[in-house]
Amino acid sequence: MKPLLFASLLLPGVAHAQHSPARLPYTVTASTAAAFAQVQAHTTPTRVAADKQGFTRSGNTFGLCLTSGRHVQLRNKPRPKYEESAAELSYLGKLPRLHKYVLHLLYYEGAAILLVDQRTGAIDTLQGPPLLSPQAGFVAATFQGYPYEGAPNGVEVFQVAASRLHRTFTLFQEKWLPYELAWVDEHSFLLKCLPIAVEEAIESGKLPKKTRQNSQQFTYLRITMR
Repeated sequence: MKPLLFASLLLPGVAHAQHSPARLPYTVTASTAAAFAQVQAHTTPTRVAADKQGFTRSGNTFGLCLTSGRHVQLRNKPRPKYEESAAELSYLGKLPRLHKYVLHLLYYEGAAILLVDQRTGAIDTLQGPPLLSPQAGFVAATFQGYPYEGAPNGVEVFQVAASRLHRTFTLFQEKWLPYELAWVDEHSFLLKCLPIAVEEAIESGKLPKKTRQNSQQFTYLRITMR
């Protein structure tokens, strides 16, 4: 599966790629700023509850108490002299709908979110904050690798199954940055994306930073899972 080709499908100046519908577990169609605003206005944000019950910390050891009474321990690795080996943990709270502890992991030129199941201790790693579908059957996470060379940008989607998340697909490319995601229903969502060329122009000073506040500068995509 090569979502890279499909991901650039709707950007201006990019030829439409031809694919067999059976090759990808999703379809990509154009959307609009108005549609995104309407969906977002009726979407309940995914909130991480600031709940520390069951969480302990002793020095660089993080402890998470499971419902069985068993404990999971995670080791924090503060930023050393050589940044490449850093792995700094931060406790964020819980996702009550999924029964997960949520932690942030910061490492060299990147970051991740760890979801630790409160029942089994199973750990799932996401590249960005979790965004739950309306019925909590799926979790999406957007990620931005820019400006690190070769680092992808995109979105990953997982299906919730018991205590684990099972990856449905990852859509990654280097032509746009995902800024926001809004679930339309249980099997489709909208992406608000800024073309990399625009982001580079902002960073270089060719365009003002307030350009990011102009909804018309963004590309809007609808992703529908098959």
